[in-house]
Amino acid sequence: GRNGTSIAAVATAAVKGGHNLTSVASGAAAQASTAKVLQIGDATADQLRAVLAAAPRCFDRHPVDTSNLGSLQYSLGVAVDCVQDEMEKSWGWRPRVDVQGSASCGQCDGYGLGATVVEVVASSGNWMFVMRLK
Repeated sequence: GRNGTSIAAVATAAVKGGHNLTSVASGAAAQASTAKVLQIGDATADQLRAVLAAAPRCFDRHPVDTSNLGSLQYSLGVAVDCVQDEMEKSWGWRPRVDVQGSASCGQCDGYGLGATVVEVVASSGNWMFVMRLK
């Protein structure tokens, strides 16, 4: 299980709107993933930098398999777990992710003021996760 994580099993679509305050690209591959914050939430500047640096690395290292729903759910979970693992090693505590899925949520503003919403643009599509940093 994914600690109660829900998966949005919807067609991948580019996020419209949001706040492209900062983007970080991973140099690991020719088609490297990028990450941007859609909602800052409770994240500090240092936390944002860390998450935005880890997300592209993790999604490059663990590509999302869109061949079927089961593979998509599993592989997306592995990529997001990787981000959580990196943050836990760095911070000494594991941030909670309570939503992950295709980045087709529009403004992504329905997760509450404290939610930190991150979009990852990868070769397999646009993905998002909602991280709780408090």
